[in-house]
Amino acid sequence: MAVKLIGLCFEGIGPYASAFSLDLARLSRNHMFLIEGCTGSGKSMILDALVFALYGDVSSLNGGEEKARLRSRFLDHSRRETSVKLVFENNGDYYYVHRTPKYMVPKQSGTGATEHKPSGTLLKVAPHMRDAFESLVDRHMVADTDEHSADEYFEFCEHADNAEPLCVQVGAVGTMIEQIVGLNRQQFCQTVILPQGQFSRFLRLKPEERSSMVKDLFAAADYERIQHELRDMRLERGAQVATRRTRLESAIATARDAALRCLNSTDADLDAEAGAMDCAAAVVEAQAQSEAAARDAERDALARECVDNLLDSLLPAGDSTQVAPTDCDEFAADHGHSAQDAAADVIESPYEQSTPIGDNLADERAWCVDVDGALLEPAMDVAAIEHQLTHVAEQVNAHAEEQHDRTSGQLHERETQVAQAQHVHDQLQQITSVLQDIAQTVNEQHELAAQSPRMDQLRAWIERSNQAKPVSILHYQAIEAARLQHESGEELQAVDQQIATLTEPYGGIDGLHAAHDELNRIAQREPAIVAGLELVVEKERKLAAVAQTKARTEQLAADLQAAEDHYRSCVDDEQRIGALGNQVERIEHYEQLLEARGTRERELQDAQTLVSDWDETDRMREALLDAQARLHDAQSRRAQVRGRLDAALQDRLVVGLVQIADQLEPGQPCPVCGSLEHPKLAQMREASTAGGATEHVTNAEINYREELERLRAEHDEALAGESAQQIQVTRMQTRLDELTAAIAGRSREQAIQWRDEAQRAVNESNEARAHLAQARQIAKQIVEVREQVQHAKEKAETTAAMLDTEHQHYQAAQQAAQGLEPEALQAERSRLEQERHDALQAAGQLPGLQNTIERVSALHKERTLLATKLAERTAVSEHANAEFLRACKEAGFADGTSAAAAVLSDVDLDHYAGQLKEYDERRAALASQAHQLRTQLAILLSPESVSSLRLALPTALYISDEARETAILAAASASLQRATATLHEAQASRDAAIRDQQSAMECWEQCANANRTMLAEASQWAQAMHAYEPLRRMAELVTGGRDSGAERKTTLITYAVTERFRDVLARANDLLRDIRDGYYELRLGDQDNESADGTMSVNAPRMRANHKTGLPILIYDRRCDTCADPDTLSGGERFFVSLALALALADIIEGENGGVRMETLFIDEGFGSLSADVLDEVMDVLEEVGRSRTIGIISHVGSLVERIGDCIMVSREREDGPSTISVR
Repeated sequence: MAVKLIGLCFEGIGPYASAFSLDLARLSRNHMFLIEGCTGSGKSMILDALVFALYGDVSSLNGGEEKARLRSRFLDHSRRETSVKLVFENNGDYYYVHRTPKYMVPKQSGTGATEHKPSGTLLKVAPHMRDAFESLVDRHMVADTDEHSADEYFEFCEHADNAEPLCVQVGAVGTMIEQIVGLNRQQFCQTVILPQGQFSRFLRLKPEERSSMVKDLFAAADYERIQHELRDMRLERGAQVATRRTRLESAIATARDAALRCLNSTDADLDAEAGAMDCAAAVVEAQAQSEAAARDAERDALARECVDNLLDSLLPAGDSTQVAPTDCDEFAADHGHSAQDAAADVIESPYEQSTPIGDNLADERAWCVDVDGALLEPAMDVAAIEHQLTHVAEQVNAHAEEQHDRTSGQLHERETQVAQAQHVHDQLQQITSVLQDIAQTVNEQHELAAQSPRMDQLRAWIERSNQAKPVSILHYQAIEAARLQHESGEELQAVDQQIATLTEPYGGIDGLHAAHDELNRIAQREPAIVAGLELVVEKERKLAAVAQTKARTEQLAADLQAAEDHYRSCVDDEQRIGALGNQVERIEHYEQLLEARGTRERELQDAQTLVSDWDETDRMREALLDAQARLHDAQSRRAQVRGRLDAALQDRLVVGLVQIADQLEPGQPCPVCGSLEHPKLAQMREASTAGGATEHVTNAEINYREELERLRAEHDEALAGESAQQIQVTRMQTRLDELTAAIAGRSREQAIQWRDEAQRAVNESNEARAHLAQARQIAKQIVEVREQVQHAKEKAETTAAMLDTEHQHYQAAQQAAQGLEPEALQAERSRLEQERHDALQAAGQLPGLQNTIERVSALHKERTLLATKLAERTAVSEHANAEFLRACKEAGFADGTSAAAAVLSDVDLDHYAGQLKEYDERRAALASQAHQLRTQLAILLSPESVSSLRLALPTALYISDEARETAILAAASASLQRATATLHEAQASRDAAIRDQQSAMECWEQCANANRTMLAEASQWAQAMHAYEPLRRMAELVTGGRDSGAERKTTLITYAVTERFRDVLARANDLLRDIRDGYYELRLGDQDNESADGTMSVNAPRMRANHKTGLPILIYDRRCDTCADPDTLSGGERFFVSLALALALADIIEGENGGVRMETLFIDEGFGSLSADVLDEVMDVLEEVGRSRTIGIISHVGSLVERIGDCIMVSREREDGPSTISVR
């Protein structure tokens, strides 16, 4: 997938004040063009315009230097726009981008300047117009005219129907173009446009700076991101494991505290329960004694008789009340007996005894922690810790559940006692409440009886108001009839006044009708006057037509003479040029040669590639034999070093065993496995306990460690050397196989002969271009002349026909206007217009007069109606007054005022009626309520209830209901007080049992939650431990950590950047083989422990993980077999080495970006520093590169102008003037 530049247009940038358009597609036909001009003329500004169009910035990469001013200084006092347009192709799609920068422009009015905002637009040629645009580009490619403008491209894209917008925001345009092109601005300027002064910058950079640039160019930040993410993940997971461990230790401490609190609370509850049982037994015994004494003194027969008499009749029996003494101690005794039985049951409850779990839960080791609460790991493995904690949690949960069941049984017994006491209390409270409601109802009946006089007075007021209301209504009707009578008389007077006002200006109604008839007569003449005016206009039009047709006839006669002269001139030109057939045959012949040009060029390229493959095959076979020999030597050396390292490791193991055995003490846990029993290493033990043995072991350990480090370093170096040689051999063998397959079937002599024949065919096709342009130009002139002859002939014939027609029109106009005089027509027009004005004025006055007549007629009709209405209202008023006087006499009212005073308002009537209704309803409701309450009391005081409650009732049989009810209320209130005290005692005992049960429940829940949390944390900690280890090893590997296990501690980013740079150097060396006999070669330096040939140095120390890395470059000279710094190169040598390195970077970045490449490469550097022979070699290499892409060279070297055919010439008319562009 390639990106191809089609056209560039810029205006008002740098030294260019005017607009210039470059057809880059046409300039790329020969794959190389030159931008030529004197120093400072603005050649590099063309590249700045290209980069600005794509990325909105110029191509300068000098970080510390100020960027060039983009807007032209020649437009400082002008409002002309500075803009850049570009059309490019990518993967068959065509894109159009238009940008303007930010700059200051003069204000439209006044002084000063204003800021022009930057803008950007990105369009894409519509799919249905893609073929049309591609045909337009092809026509430009094969055209042989001297016109090199790209304006036709931009006009096509700017047409609304040809392109569709993609983006119109400045920042978003750059982002979208980066996605399309596949390169950011830095990569584009480093690999596609090599700016002036930056060409050899990459070669002169420090190794660290070069490494940073390669990292940016190859998007190696992804490797660095992976490296940092793994490191962060390792730290994060490590912190999570530590957090899980801390949380597990905290959960164990919480579960252990909860279990101990549960054990302690069990013992305290048992002691408190025993004391409570003793107190309850004493209370129960006292209540039992009181019950026995009361039962002996009770008079059961008298109580039953009183109850029977009360239930038979509740009639009043007298004023005296005798109440027998009451004693509710029997009730308390009965229920006290129940409490005693319950207390006995509690003492004998099976929940009293509690079996302890054991003293092992108080030991920290049972919970897998030490005295400080730290987890016993690694003394215990993860599985053992999980198993032990599960076992402890099961024991604690079982004990807590047992304690909860015991307290739940106690609570059930206490609730039964409370329910019994509550039942007695509720019965007594209900009897007391009914008696209190009866007393309240009787009091309300007495209060209601005191309101009876007021209610009688309200009934009298309402009756008098009902008598006065009809009289008051008749009085109002009489007043209203008199008012209507007076109103009708006033309306009749007003109509008479209006009729007089309308007819007075005309002398009465008859004068009004005469004026209307006169105006109507004048207005009816207007149609006849209009017809006379139309006849006058038609006569004037005939006179004007005579003058117009005469002028057109004279003009057509002159045009006919000019057309005949032009036709004769075109016929002479056609005879002078000649025939068209010969030129067509020449064009077809040259076009066939040009069509075969592409095939011939590809054949030439294949032949050249085959010859180059033969040369590279011979060199590769010799290099492969040398590399295989070096690989064999490296393998032998690594095997020797590995043997010495294994022996050293075995010795180090023996020393470690001695140290461990020396540290073991009988009875103390092992720091590795936690065991208290240790294996007996008899000889080692005796040796370690002997005098001086420990010091001997310490010295041996130090010696072993130093030797081991030295052998490890030596082994790493040997392994790195072997790996480097193996990679080199593999690469050489792969390349040799590719070359062998490529040259199969042709010998070297056949390849050379094939190349020479293809070159001759290409030269023949190239020469056909000039002949084709000449033939096309002649053919074009012949066609144009023939078209001019035909056009001139057609124009002369058309003009002659138009002249004949117009002459006929002139004669007809003269005949139609015969006998007409302009002055007579003007006088007739004036007379008719005045008469029409009078008629229109009369017509305008006529509607107003007609409206007046109609208004007077309507008023006469209205007067007749009003007179009739006045007579009717007079009769109604007299009748209403007579009816009112009759009603006053019958109702006994003197006049209407006294009747109105007796009438109550609707609000007062509703209020008084509501009071009467409420009074009656309340009296009936109280009577019903008293009856219901006494019925309910009779039900509550049944013999069974009185007997069970031990309630003493009054013995007198002939007392009033109120007195009897008062006596019963006093007895029930006393019994209720005793029942309330008994209920409170039972509730207090129940509340204590609830607290015990809740405490046991909370203890159970706390233990269960704490154990559940502890086991969950233990499981998560174990999972985190298993998941952390592989991540830690991977992070150590990519970050070059000490525990990575890799032979060479190299970070991932360092490895990726180094390998990409090796590919760049290899590609650059391929290009250098064709310059100066190939005696220069680029190699990766020995910094960062690498030798000059790109392999690891054998004697270099191991690289640290945080070591500062770089990419040093050395120049290997085959002539003297030495390596030198690039600074030792001469100017010309530095140029072509930098060129090879830049081209290699472009090729490798192209591959890294998924094959996205720019078809054009621009080189803006001093070719003048090269000698003639080196310049020829460099140009040969560029021509070789130009087979697959277009090279744009910016230079002022004269020999390049002669060598490169297509050229953009930049020049200035004067030193301080603007630059101009021409294309050759």
